[in-house]
Amino acid sequence: MNANESYWRKPNPHCGDNMVRGIFQDYPATRMFDNMYFIGNDMEACYLFDTEDGLFMIDCMDQGFFGYIEESIKSLGFDPAELKYILVTHGHGDHYGDSNLFRDKYGTIIMINKIDEEFAMDPTRKRPPHRPALDYYMDEYFEDGDVFTMGDTRVQIYHTPGHTPGCCSFIFNVSDCGREYKLAMWGGTGAPRSLEERKQQLASCERFAEIAAKEGVAGEVSNHPFVDNTIERLNVLRNIVDGTPHPFITGYEGYRSVELMYRDMYVNSIKNFGNEPEPPFLKQLEK
Repeated sequence: MNANESYWRKPNPHCGDNMVRGIFQDYPATRMFDNMYFIGNDMEACYLFDTEDGLFMIDCMDQGFFGYIEESIKSLGFDPAELKYILVTHGHGDHYGDSNLFRDKYGTIIMINKIDEEFAMDPTRKRPPHRPALDYYMDEYFEDGDVFTMGDTRVQIYHTPGHTPGCCSFIFNVSDCGREYKLAMWGGTGAPRSLEERKQQLASCERFAEIAAKEGVAGEVSNHPFVDNTIERLNVLRNIVDGTPHPFITGYEGYRSVELMYRDMYVNSIKNFGNEPEPPFLKQLEK
């Protein structure tokens, strides 16, 4: 028996069909923290923040989900007209989604890294047929080291290129019954197409790891819920009993485990460059 055969955890790597448990299965909008809410499905997510100065959201799911997000915000007891900002992690259509429709209807301000606005508008970039090039401009732009503040919620923004040229990752504060924590969101999950971009993504991952350690990050969330068992952990939250630890507050060591998962993905993507088959489900994702 080799060492791996003695482990109770069986291999379930972040590749192919092992990454998902049924694509695009809706999940009820759910409160996660005093100031933060989940909206999405098992494939794509956005996160709503409630502040004394109104609402803001990180990411906007895919194109075609405007009505879904709008109704989800209402189901949480909020007025979508109070959505002041949408912060977009990167320029793929399954993250900026229908943010322009929120702007048109409610005056919401859309923010992204300027590099990825240009990337999303590039008509020569290969993309799925149902995701045309971005045909509108965002309103404001953030850069590496910027801090977005709304009420008492602060989002620290870091440029982490690789997945896309302007991809950004965030660290932000949340509270659980008044107890304050910092969470991280890694901006771009999958490995990009070119070898140089994959090397850049690995370097960004290692840089963000150093930042997260310095900032005392105690947990993470993903804009792709299949990556880190988001749905399973939300099920715990929706049925949580007294004394059960918050499933998204794992301490730095728990956060580091997810961080190392990303790093391993990117190291392997470099090692296997040019030899790995494309999993069938990736045809449904932004390339």
